[in-house]
Amino acid sequence: MTLAKTFKVTERIGFEVRMETYNLTNSFIGAMPNVNVDNSQFGRAVTQRAGFNGRQFQYTGRFRW
Repeated sequence: MTLAKTFKVTERIGFEVRMETYNLTNSFIGAMPNVNVDNSQFGRAVTQRAGFNGRQFQYTGRFRW
């Protein structure tokens, strides 16, 4: 999801502010399920997939001319 707003500084120069989010709903993205039939956790994905750290925000500001 992205929110952006552009402000006019002068007639030719503008300033843009952006806020971007990744995984806004903070959804669980599970790793591979346990495939060991002797384990009580068999068939369950109980750990988060590597590289998916939940909700993340990114802020940006830039001048345009």
